[in-house]
Amino acid sequence: MRRNTLQLVTASFLVGLALSAPALAQEAQESTTPLDRANQTFKAADKNNDGTLDLQEVAQAQIPRSVVQTWDKDKSRGLSRDEFLGYYRQLMVNAGKPTGADLDAKVKRIEAARKAQQDREARRRAQAANQQSGSDATSGDANASESTADKYKRAQAALNDRLSRAKASRETASKEQAKLTDRARNAGVQGATAGASGADAQETDAQETVKTVRERLARAEAALAKRAGKGDMTREQYDALQEKLADRARGVSAGSGTETSDLSGVPAAARQKLERAFVALEKRAAAGNWSREKLAQEKQELTKRARDAEADKPTGAETEGLTPLERRQREARRRAAEAQKAAAEAKQRAERAAAARQRAAEAKRQSDAAARQRAQAQQADAAARKRAAEARERAKQKPAAKPAPKPVKDKRTKQKPVKLKRTEP
Repeated sequence: MRRNTLQLVTASFLVGLALSAPALAQEAQESTTPLDRANQTFKAADKNNDGTLDLQEVAQAQIPRSVVQTWDKDKSRGLSRDEFLGYYRQLMVNAGKPTGADLDAKVKRIEAARKAQQDREARRRAQAANQQSGSDATSGDANASESTADKYKRAQAALNDRLSRAKASRETASKEQAKLTDRARNAGVQGATAGASGADAQETDAQETVKTVRERLARAEAALAKRAGKGDMTREQYDALQEKLADRARGVSAGSGTETSDLSGVPAAARQKLERAFVALEKRAAAGNWSREKLAQEKQELTKRARDAEADKPTGAETEGLTPLERRQREARRRAAEAQKAAAEAKQRAERAAAARQRAAEAKRQSDAAARQRAQAQQADAAARKRAAEARERAKQKPAAKPAPKPVKDKRTKQKPVKLKRTEP
């Protein structure tokens, strides 16, 4: 019964392809090998020529959804050319038709390559698990995040492979990448953002790991403080355990590839407050699109202020012999000094910002003046060229003045002067 059903599915699938693309179906019939016929059939079903059959193309080709769930090895919610060849060969086997040596060899090579890739992924995950087995802080959530990130990376690699084999256009590649990113975001894969690359995904995973470590460190410090409050340990033991927790957290954060601030010299209470300030600062950085350098600088400034505040606190020897009122007054003066220092730092930052704005305004003024000078020079040049053109035009329109003709002397009419004789009276 199952064999008859598969034969009917095969017949309906091939008939649907023939009705939708008769020319390609005729070429598939004229092919000499089953592999050629399989490739022609896949080409007829792949309407957008992106190298894969998505769910819409699968529905148009009358392929059951259960087939996609069975043969979709890379979990891309579609059938690539390699997956389709395996499905096509299985249909021919179930229908009792000869598969051909070339199709069998092709499917065997595809399965061998897929198995080798799965073995490599398994070995890599085993090595990563062995490396992190000694770390208690990242034994649970980090492995889960790593496995989901691996799924996204495998799907990304499979998509790139399909697009390269199909020689897809840039628009098609962008659409497929957007689809994969949307599916990854809906599935909760860390690091999958619009147009995100593998490096961005790794950086986001590292930030999530650091956030998890900080949350666990805060819980561990709270539990340690609770034990110390019950009197289960001395002050020296409490300080030693506190430093050990901080060292382990710094080691895990360093292994995640992210920059963390050195909290050595900061007491437990101030460290917890500083960790909360770091979390709030990271949220502000994410909302304001800060650079990593700016975030690291702000963290260093917070850490420096915490150390300075701890150094300014009076020791037990300094407060010995003081009344409670004097201690409160001294603490109030210390806090007032800290507030004045913070106000002075804020004033300096405001002055630097004002100076920067003034320099920017001066540079803009100079740039505008230079632009005006260039515009005036261009206008003067244009006016000079216009006057020269008008002068040339007037010179062309005015005729040249002819010289006046010289008077011609007529020798025939020339008379000799008459000499008068002088007479005596």
